[in-house]
Amino acid sequence: MITISFEHTTDYDLTSLFQEASKERRLAYNRIEDGLSEKEIRAYLKSMSPNSMLSAYMQDSVIKSMVALKKSIDALNDENKKKNIANEKKYLKSREDGKPIKQPKKLNENIKPIFGSKKNWDLTCKKKRTREEWKKDRLKNGLTIQGEALCKGNRHFELHIDEDYVLFKLNRKEHIKLNIKSLGKKWKKELLKLQALNNVKVGEQGYTYTVRITFDKVCISFEEFKQPPRKLNKNNYAGIDLNPSNIGFSICNNKEVKFATEYNFKKIIDEICNSKLASDDAKNKHLQNKLDHETYEIPKTIVRQCLHHSVKFLFVEDLQFKTTSNDKGKRYNRRTKNLWKRNKFLNNLEKRCNEVDIKLIKIDTEHTTFIGNLMYSYVDSVNASLEIARRGFEYKVKNIENNFYPPLTADGLKHQWKEFLGQNINSWVDLNKQIKNSKLRYRVPLKDTLYEGFKMSSKKSRVERLVFT
Repeated sequence: MITISFEHTTDYDLTSLFQEASKERRLAYNRIEDGLSEKEIRAYLKSMSPNSMLSAYMQDSVIKSMVALKKSIDALNDENKKKNIANEKKYLKSREDGKPIKQPKKLNENIKPIFGSKKNWDLTCKKKRTREEWKKDRLKNGLTIQGEALCKGNRHFELHIDEDYVLFKLNRKEHIKLNIKSLGKKWKKELLKLQALNNVKVGEQGYTYTVRITFDKVCISFEEFKQPPRKLNKNNYAGIDLNPSNIGFSICNNKEVKFATEYNFKKIIDEICNSKLASDDAKNKHLQNKLDHETYEIPKTIVRQCLHHSVKFLFVEDLQFKTTSNDKGKRYNRRTKNLWKRNKFLNNLEKRCNEVDIKLIKIDTEHTTFIGNLMYSYVDSVNASLEIARRGFEYKVKNIENNFYPPLTADGLKHQWKEFLGQNINSWVDLNKQIKNSKLRYRVPLKDTLYEGFKMSSKKSRVERLVFT
């Protein structure tokens, strides 16, 4: 789902419309709590507001949004209830074992929505804000109108992005012109596509979009446009090596390396760690948001490169962490447990691969770093990604059972490691033990490689993209 928001200006006073929407929103939610069906709520709103400014379809959108809100609140209450039960059991067990822990705070199991935000309501209760100001705050939610495919995407809105305005059709007689105040080139291009898809005859299928309008903004939400199917080469495959401060990525075709790069975000992680700011500090929040943004940008770039090289299979580590009691210090734990956004990265990567029919496969990565560094001359993370790609393609795709590890031969190793093969070594596991016992460094450092450095997507990016030759 994509949501594009932009500021607007209009000569029409939207206050009375939003007042009506706010009133009907609260009435609908209360009736949902009373157990009324959507059909009964429609009849109730019609009886309560016979001369409502909202059309029947707008009222229906209000009801559906409140039904969704009720479901999400009920789910949150159920989750809090389960957590309270689990915490209580854990607390009682600790007392039985003679090692009592601090009794956890009970979570609210009866959450209710506050229209106009909890913060504003607290200020009103403390008499720091008047009742009239509180009622005015509630209008900031504006009005949300769901889309309809058979009505050119949305029954009450008409896009004129090329002319820099959106037409809000309040009813048959009243049409409100919302002039676009500011809209970036990228998002304007997307909205122009949406406008073109809805340039159909009445009754023909359009592209559904939902619109939320407030006093100063318009938010348009719609499903991402599906890309046309691409012809992907079954002999092209790629691997990803995940680390707390860098990501290695490589593309191969029949064991030939076509592309190798590392995404290094050590700079922004060091900045967060060295700043020693509180979690609620504005600068720390900015840096954390920046790290999240960069984490989402990398999967986008990876999938784009895969499509460019017609990659069919993408292999990634099957990361499974066991909880251990031995900590390696606060700094290490913060980098690996708090600042490493691996789940966000993997979820976003999986979503993007599904959209373009790239098969994302997780594999066991035992000794991939060690094997990769002994066989290839790129940087550490890229070497590991090459072994991940090889193992995934030969062991998972081709189903060659003996190829979980590559053949251990002198031809496959770099020159400095060939001498170890004459020391009664029959497997990669034996070689790993031998080299580690000798306390030799096997990881290839960046200074020993040839590469070109680039910024990720803009000059402000704190992520370096290293492309190896």
